[in-house]
Amino acid sequence: MLRRNILAADDSTLVLDSLDSLFSRFHRVIHARNGAIALTLARELRPHLIISDVVMRALDGVQFLREVRRDPEIGHTPMILWSVVYGPAQVKALANGSEPLVALNKSDDLDVLVSTVSRLFDTQP
Repeated sequence: MLRRNILAADDSTLVLDSLDSLFSRFHRVIHARNGAIALTLARELRPHLIISDVVMRALDGVQFLREVRRDPEIGHTPMILWSVVYGPAQVKALANGSEPLVALNKSDDLDVLVSTVSRLFDTQP
């Protein structure tokens, strides 16, 4: 299995640690505590996948997604936006025009996240 870089953007250390636990065995998980830091890291490191919370300070997940999509160097990067505040349909509505993205609810079973990441990586070269 190819070891890939996952950029995880969330203002919760607990969530970042959980993502590390889920994925670090097979992938490198890079932490960002807000969307502004995540955008800098995305431009610098060009991750294979970005998982971002929607509600963050400095640059929220939807703004972060829009900035990524505008950048020709990283605009193709698959992104998962997830939230406990907004449901997947609400996230997609907020991000209107910034697709593609996968929207998930943080309260879903983590198996949904793991299978989504696997599916996204299966479609990448």
